[in-house]
Amino acid sequence: MLRLQQGDTAALAPLYTRHRGVVSAVVRRQVTAITESDAEDLCHEVFLELVKLAPKYQRGSSLKSWLCGIALKKAWRRSRGEWVRRSLLGRFSQVDEATTDDGARVEASQQVQRLLAHLSPAMREVVVLSLIEQLSTEEVAAALGVSVNTVWTRLHRARERLKELQEELG
Repeated sequence: MLRLQQGDTAALAPLYTRHRGVVSAVVRRQVTAITESDAEDLCHEVFLELVKLAPKYQRGSSLKSWLCGIALKKAWRRSRGEWVRRSLLGRFSQVDEATTDDGARVEASQQVQRLLAHLSPAMREVVVLSLIEQLSTEEVAAALGVSVNTVWTRLHRARERLKELQEELG
């Protein structure tokens, strides 16, 4: 881990080999109905995040626990994003995840786009980046050039507006 903190990305390989199993297990337990490919992608994301967070790691701390924490956060974001996407599709369309009809999927996507169009541009940006693209609050703030508190406020207001739209649209 010291080598990784010093910028030696080659040090990631042995860390991945040693801790991949536990990270993968955490991801699989936390995200329901995840495909093998998606679980592997999420596991890789955890280790890519480790590269970014390496300077914050405190020597003497359990790396395994730290990685599990990163995995839990990534899994939570993934689950939350999936829930929002399914919720939007389920409430505002008649299409579910099992639908194979491309026309129905296109219509569902258009319905979600129409729903998002009812949000202000600022709220829509936060919903798309945070809930759909699953960026962290810090990443959304950096992308938009606003504070983390602004992101949280916009996200809260967007959720409230989506609830109102759900009541209006039935």
